Amino acid sequence: MMTRKWIDPDFKMQLQIWVLSIENEEDIVKNGSFPRFAQKGPYTFIEKQHKVKVNFLWNNTRATYRNKRFYWFDANSSCANCSLDDRVTVPNVIFQKLVDIALSGGFLVKQAVELVLRAQKRETPFITVTVGEMLFDGYDDPLISAVCNKDIIRPLCDSAGISSKIGYMYDRNGTDDGEYLIGTGQEDRRTLGKVYKWNGMDKLPADLWSSEQARMINGTDGQLFPPLLSLSEDRYLFIGQLKRSIYMRYKMGVEFEGVNALRFYVPFEEYDYSRVENKGFCSPSTPIFFDNITQPEGCLPAGLLDISQTLPGHARIYISGSHFFNSPSVVYQNFSGLAEPSSDDETFIYIEPTAGLVIYAKQMSQINVGMIAGNLRILSKMRNLIVPVLWLNETIRIDDATRQQLLSSFILLKQKVFVAGVVLLTIGLLLWIAFILISVIHSYATRRSDETEQLIVQEDNENEDADN
Repeated sequence: MMTRKWIDPDFKMQLQIWVLSIENEEDIVKNGSFPRFAQKGPYTFIEKQHKVKVNFLWNNTRATYRNKRFYWFDANSSCANCSLDDRVTVPNVIFQKLVDIALSGGFLVKQAVELVLRAQKRETPFITVTVGEMLFDGYDDPLISAVCNKDIIRPLCDSAGISSKIGYMYDRNGTDDGEYLIGTGQEDRRTLGKVYKWNGMDKLPADLWSSEQARMINGTDGQLFPPLLSLSEDRYLFIGQLKRSIYMRYKMGVEFEGVNALRFYVPFEEYDYSRVENKGFCSPSTPIFFDNITQPEGCLPAGLLDISQTLPGHARIYISGSHFFNSPSVVYQNFSGLAEPSSDDETFIYIEPTAGLVIYAKQMSQINVGMIAGNLRILSKMRNLIVPVLWLNETIRIDDATRQQLLSSFILLKQKVFVAGVVLLTIGLLLWIAFILISVIHSYATRRSDETEQLIVQEDNENEDADN
């Protein structure tokens, strides 16, 4: 059964963001240099989450819900001089859409784009904004309006889904990532958290990924795991904002704050595109950044995930481990100001195996932009680049009250099979991976209503469980 702690979890969640500001944008454009970064952070945020539109169906064997997330800047936990008003220079994602339009629109369109760029004195693929604007607030780019108001270009801007307001986390505060239909474990403990449908679909649409396997909805929602975990089984999760399933693998046993747990991690093979099973996540439209050994045809280098197909306008946003963890060294070796990857960059979760509860999670990720020169004269000397914009360290830990309840339950759990009625902790991968699903949101996309939803809550009767 679901409990109030599942709907309003008390776990501790913290997000830290380090921003990578470009210091040599002119050299990159005019001399083909590699980026030099000035890193600043951490900018720390506190997250809370709350489920709405909760309904229990089919004799309480299924549940539907939407999970909203809320973020607050925590100045006290941020670096001493960190402010959301700090100004940084980062790749302009929408400028890259203009590059695409000029490349595909023909000679007259290319000429029109270059004319406006010169008139606006904005002949650079980078933009300087505040940290707040590049994250949650979003920013307006007058250049986009100037270009897209041209009659010859306007239809191409409309078809490309170009927005006038953009941000790497724009419209992510107080929103959800879709409706989930999951198992409650009541009929069979193995169905606890299993995703049966997402937004009414039991399989992702054919225009999203290129293979049947890639479009499958597998595993749990990442918030609930079946009890009595097996060490030999990979744990599959479906991530709505990624619009794909991933899996995690057992690494070793650990102890965290007095609780014995199993450590699971995302294996290298998950993002190795030389493997046949991963080809469905590649796209023929992927630009060439490296040789065909580092970058298989139509794919990105290992360790990166192309989420452009999941975003409005197909903005070239690529996700990786922090500092390009698990990627070939050629991807990052020419950058200045970016630390090399280490074991500290591994993403992992601790799961208490008897109850199937996540008691600690650490997510290390990075947001990158694919930049191409196209056919614009102003970019003729710039090389195609995968440029990191920010990296993140997200941690989630079990709250003290739930930890004590879990510890006090172990005597009972040693005597009987775990029943799904114990207090459930919702710390799933969906809560902390949300930030690696950064998207450029269509400016006229409508925001969901904040009307109050009637929650159908079923409380557990712990005394009844104990008597059983």
